[in-house]
Amino acid sequence: MQTDIFGFYANYQNEQGRPNSVFLHLGSASRKALSAGLHKDVPHDVDQTPENIEERRVTFWSLYIYETYIPTFSPM
Repeated sequence: MQTDIFGFYANYQNEQGRPNSVFLHLGSASRKALSAGLHKDVPHDVDQTPENIEERRVTFWSLYIYETYIPTFSPM
């Protein structure tokens, strides 16, 4: 998923001490997650495996927690 890649890249930028890039990539990842509908429950008539549904949930909530954590604890 492209959302995961942006999340990983944001983490890398955070480790390199580039807060502006972190916010840029986290914002891109969050917008992609919302546009992909990761924040919504999957309808029962859609053919999804339980693993895929769990991956969607974990991806969305990981981005949410990381995006909340960075502005709170980043030294700017």
